Amino acid sequence: VKNRNCDGQTTSGSQLLETYTWVVISTRHIYFIELAATDQQRFCEAPSLLVLRRFPITWLRELSFGYYQQCVHLDIVDEGFTSRGSTSPGSGMVGGAPIVGMGGYGGTDSDWVSHIACPGGFVLLTRDKTRSHQMVMKLKESVSEKRVKTGLPKLEINNMDNEVMAAFAEISDELDTSIANYQLVFQRWKTRPGLVLPRTVILTDEMIFLCDEDHASLNPDLPRLTVIDSAFLRDVDEVRSEEDPKEMTIMLNASR
Repeated sequence: VKNRNCDGQTTSGSQLLETYTWVVISTRHIYFIELAATDQQRFCEAPSLLVLRRFPITWLRELSFGYYQQCVHLDIVDEGFTSRGSTSPGSGMVGGAPIVGMGGYGGTDSDWVSHIACPGGFVLLTRDKTRSHQMVMKLKESVSEKRVKTGLPKLEINNMDNEVMAAFAEISDELDTSIANYQLVFQRWKTRPGLVLPRTVILTDEMIFLCDEDHASLNPDLPRLTVIDSAFLRDVDEVRSEEDPKEMTIMLNASR
């Protein structure tokens, strides 16, 4: 999607669009499944399940908490373990529904398995400390013992606090301040219905920053954090709650 400034106007460059998925952890596999249900539906009520990725749980080599535990990074590597049992499309069950192949995929069964089990690094933006913690604890419980039984090292669990703090130091190098609150949010505009962009809000004891954040570090030549707007806290006139309790509007003094 195109980059946009704090007013929603397009600017140069672009950023990755997030994909909404379910993460399903079984005794043998980790699934990334396309989110095809509404907010009111439960997992078992989804009209269909499209498996985006499926991996043996022993392929999970490293797991990292994001800053303030609002995201989880998974490092999935094929280290020689081969899962047993059928791996053809439609042969298994997840949450009471059949596993289906990639929509429109026209390759052979072996091609499908290769595609669906392509390893790599994955960033899961939960935006919720409790959800992140539950996911990490469940993965730790499910993965570590099975990795050891297959002769692989134990699952590594790390955090990425230093990376975020280093990125923040770059955008605040002239300020003697530190992070008081860090929140992954979505920015919406009342004058631009339907337009939603992921943002990072950082609060210090003196300032507030609205940033774009490259969680996947896809371009090492660009900074992790890019400031979209910033203001001193003394210029915040009002913090207004909206009809949806999950939304709020921060009003700034226009003469700042």
